[in-house]
Amino acid sequence: MFKFRILPREEKFFDLFEAGSEVICQGASLFKAMVEDFSSPSENVQKIKDAERKADDITHETMRRLYRTFITPIDREDIHNMVTRMDDILDGIDAAAKRLVIFHVKDTRRLPLLQELAGALLKGTEILVQAVGGLRNMKKAGDAILEACVRIHEVENESDEIMRTAFEELFKNNQDPLEVIKWKEIYELVEEATDRVEDVANIIEGIVIKNA
Repeated sequence: MFKFRILPREEKFFDLFEAGSEVICQGASLFKAMVEDFSSPSENVQKIKDAERKADDITHETMRRLYRTFITPIDREDIHNMVTRMDDILDGIDAAAKRLVIFHVKDTRRLPLLQELAGALLKGTEILVQAVGGLRNMKKAGDAILEACVRIHEVENESDEIMRTAFEELFKNNQDPLEVIKWKEIYELVEEATDRVEDVANIIEGIVIKNA
């Protein structure tokens, strides 16, 4: 017996998901490059802002299509939650990059730990690109998607460990309360961006399980 749909599903959503994940990964890569070479932070901030605007455009287009589309390829609420959390990732990256300039960060002794956090964030977004790319054909790619999500959880755990080390060093060896406040906020913004990557992975896991 042949199965057919009276109305076709809107497959454009998968293009938007993939484009969004790639822009997120681009933003994470730019942030990592920024903290590894701190010679021109303002220029890097602008590049990250440009990526964040692209992500906003993709989010807005996804929401418009969600509003107009009668039959979506996956659950409407899952689409909304996923793209919202994806947008939050680049918002966090953008905020962290701006703080490095606004706070006039000069003390480069803490850059190595920030570089480690940025590296974990980038790794998570790279795996996220793989997970999102599998959604288009999740019946065949389900196992690979779930494996990617597990790897994202592992990266988030790695980031937590780096964060604990960074906080311990910050509160132990800094006598300047203002510097503590600055670096604490920067660290937390990067960690929150990594947490949002994990949030997206959790949503994707749910999508795969629902559609298995």
